[in-house]
This record gives sequence, structure tokens and C-alpha cells, in this order.
Amino acid sequence: MEGGEEQYKPRGRRFARKTREKIIGVRRVKESGKNVGKPWTVTGVYLDGKRIRRFFATRQEAEAFARLQKLAASRLGHYAERISPALAEEALRCQEAL
Repeated sequence: MEGGEEQYKPRGRRFARKTREKIIGVRRVKESGKNVGKPWTVTGVYLDGKRIRRFFATRQEAEAFARLQKLAASRLGHYAERISPALAEEALRCQEAL
């Protein structure tokens, strides 16, 4: 799949869209009211299921922020692997209690 193309698989009468992996990236955006003087933004950053939009004056600042977010995401995955099954069950029970 080159150039961001999506793969479609027939599923009955409908087509199922293959979901893309969330990729953290840097891109230049048009300046408007919220980002005057800050034309760079980082895409693909989510916190508690909500998209975070941050604007930066230089590409280097945006890339540094993107690197930190990628590192934080990889650390979270690494820590999740180390949770014991008993702790995971207890966390689920606590979540249900809330």
C-alpha cells in the first residue's frame, strides 16, 4: 500500500476498510486565528481518546514534541507488557466500581 492507499476487502455487500496505524507526524498548516506565527503542528497525538493539537513556530520544535510523544507511547506499551494478570484483573474490578 503505497502513498496512503487503503485496502478494501469485500465483506458481503459492503466493503470493510482496513484501519490505518496511528502515526505521529509533523506538518505545516495554514495560519489562522489560533496559530498566528506558529505554522507547524503535530498530528496523531491523542490523550484519553481526544486529539491534541499543538502549534509550533519552527519545524524543529514540532519534531522534538513528536519525538517525546512517540517515546511516551512506546514506554506505555512497554509498561503494559509487564503488568501481571492478577493486577490487570484488579484494575478491571476497580474500573467497574467507578
